[in-house]
Amino acid sequence: MRKLHQRIKTDPVRPETPRSRSRSSDKKQSGSLIPLMLVCLAALSVGGILTAHFLGLFSDSSPMPTTVSTPVLIGSSDSAAASAPAENLPLTGKTIFLDAGHGGYDNGCIYPDSDPTYVEKDFNLQIAFETQEELEALGAKVIMLRTDDSFLSIYARPAMVHLFCLDHAEELGMEPLPEDLELRLREGMEEAIRVNSEDISAGCMGAMVGSGFSEDMIALMESEYKIDDVIFLSIHNNWNSDPSLHGTQMYFVTDDSIIKSEERLIREDPYYSDPDYIVREGYWGREWERNRLLSRFLHDAITESAPELEPNVPELVEDNFAVLREHGLASVMLELTFVSNPEDRDRLTNEQVIRKMAKGIAQGCIYYYNNTNS
Repeated sequence: MRKLHQRIKTDPVRPETPRSRSRSSDKKQSGSLIPLMLVCLAALSVGGILTAHFLGLFSDSSPMPTTVSTPVLIGSSDSAAASAPAENLPLTGKTIFLDAGHGGYDNGCIYPDSDPTYVEKDFNLQIAFETQEELEALGAKVIMLRTDDSFLSIYARPAMVHLFCLDHAEELGMEPLPEDLELRLREGMEEAIRVNSEDISAGCMGAMVGSGFSEDMIALMESEYKIDDVIFLSIHNNWNSDPSLHGTQMYFVTDDSIIKSEERLIREDPYYSDPDYIVREGYWGREWERNRLLSRFLHDAITESAPELEPNVPELVEDNFAVLREHGLASVMLELTFVSNPEDRDRLTNEQVIRKMAKGIAQGCIYYYNNTNS
C-alpha cells in the first residue's frame, strides 16, 4: 500500500456537530473560521504557482518544479497496468477525477481534539492513492486533484474540472462553445484556481459566482452533460456527534437539493450578504439521475468488497456541495467511514480495509459504465 510519509499538524478545530453542509464551507470546518490574514498570505504566495501548475495538468510534460508547498497536480501516473492490452481492460477510455477532500490547513474531521492522531485529510489522500492504482490497473485514466498535503479550495477543484472538460469536448469533436464565451469561462476558472480561497470578495468563485447559474455557466454545464466517459469522485470520511453511527454513505446533488439549500443559505447565512455574491433564480435542468445511479453502484460495490462498512445510516443522501454542484459530470462524494466512531477509526488504520475500499470504488465504476453503456 502506498503510504503517506508526512503528516503536517495544524491547530485542531473540532467540526460542528451535526456536520454542517453549507455552500460557504462544503466541508467539516466552516470557511468563516479561516483567519483573513492566512487567506491573504496564501493567495499571494501560492495562487500564481498553483495556476501555473494546473495549466500544465494535462500536458505530457512533468509539473514545473517548485520549492513552495503547493499541490502537485498531475494526470494519470505511469504504472505497470498502463502497458496491459487496452482492449482487455474494463475501464479503458474512461477518465476518473479523484478528489481527496480537504488538505493543508483544512484538516477535515479529527480525533481527538487535542493533538489528533486521526486526521481526515491524510486518510482521504491515502485512500485516493490506493484507488488510483486500482483504477489504472483497470485501464482508466486517473486525474488526482490533490497529491500532497496542500490546501485546494472548494471552487478551485471544480474550476479544474471545467478546464479539462473544455479541452476534452474538443477532443471528442463536440460542437464548440462560441469563442468569446469559452474565453470568458476559461478566464473565470483560472481566476478561481489562482485565488484558491473561499473569500467571495477576492473572486474565489470565478465564473461560478452566485446562486443558480449564469447563462455562461448553463451553456458550459449543458455541454458537460454530454461527456459520459468522465466521472468525478470526491473521497471523504464523515463525522457525527453520535459516536454509534458508522459505515459508508454516498452524497450526490439534485436540482431540488441544491435549490432548497441555496434558498435557506441566502436567508440565514451572513456569508451570502457579500455584495459580490449574485442571487439568481434556481436552476432546473441538471442531469442528476446519473449521480444517483453512480452513488448506488459505488455504495453496493464498496459494501460488497468491505461488508464491515455496511452503514447504520441512510446509504444515499441528496445534498449540496460545491465540488459536485459546480460542474456537469456524473459525480459523488464518498463518505467512507465515520471518524467519530471507534470501530470505523480502527478500519481507517487497517491496510486490508483500505485496499477493499479502493477495490470497491473501482468495481463500482465498472458497474456504472456497464449499466450506462457509455
